[in-house]
Amino acid sequence: PYDLYDEFVESAKQVPLASGGGSDDEVARDEPTSLTQSVLPTLGKLPALNARVLAALLDTCGAIHAQRETNLMNARNIGIVMAPNLLACPGNDMAITLQNTPVLNETMRWLIVDRQHVISSLKTDL
Repeated sequence: PYDLYDEFVESAKQVPLASGGGSDDEVARDEPTSLTQSVLPTLGKLPALNARVLAALLDTCGAIHAQRETNLMNARNIGIVMAPNLLACPGNDMAITLQNTPVLNETMRWLIVDRQHVISSLKTDL
């Protein structure tokens, strides 16, 4: 929902993009990256239907990511494709969209890598 957009972006901006909140290996780990952890409280405010859709989309992105050696769609590439569609700016303000694009793409990337943690934190069944 649009009413969570600003909170989500501000949460994501708390972690420097250069670090991505984790290593660059895009392998799931025992603990979610700091970037993922920073946005989980906001994702927890999603309405149940939105949470289920997000969980299903992350699961689908995970299936694509699992074949990254074949399809060349690593989490960064998937994030670049998915972020503008999932994390659209309210009012479609192009200046804000361009300003937030790097942080949203990177956040989407780590949500895909950390999808199991995200899905379990959403407390929703697929």
